[in-house]
Amino acid sequence: MDGEELTRAVMTDALTEISGTGASPKAEARLHLARGLLHMRQLRLELFNREYFGEAAFDMLLDLYVCHRQGRVVYQNDAYVASLVPPATAHRWLQTLQRDGLVTLSGDRRDRRRSIVHLTPAGCMRIEALFDAWLAIRDSVVGGADWA
Repeated sequence: MDGEELTRAVMTDALTEISGTGASPKAEARLHLARGLLHMRQLRLELFNREYFGEAAFDMLLDLYVCHRQGRVVYQNDAYVASLVPPATAHRWLQTLQRDGLVTLSGDRRDRRRSIVHLTPAGCMRIEALFDAWLAIRDSVVGGADWA
């Protein structure tokens, strides 16, 4: 699938969800995969030394994706917690994600001391492209569900 087809597929899924007709099976599979990955990443931290795994930005992106799909707000502090690294390190990673156009920050209208972190459409599209590739690999290996 080329970039144009990927964009079209992701936008179709998003429009299906927005139109109130419910999430497509593909969108549900992506959300299920994201939740599973978050759970597995937590489990591996319980079973192995935390120093073995250092993917703060990816942990933030996974959490932001799940929250985005569930319509939940993510505050800057929440993103730091999701990164599983100290706040200063998380802040640097969040700045990197922002610089790369994967997330944006906006002020909280109710509490000006807080910032809200948003996954950008480009960030969402990249995560979904990764999930689609993982799901395609899974399907080719174990014959997963046909949601295409």
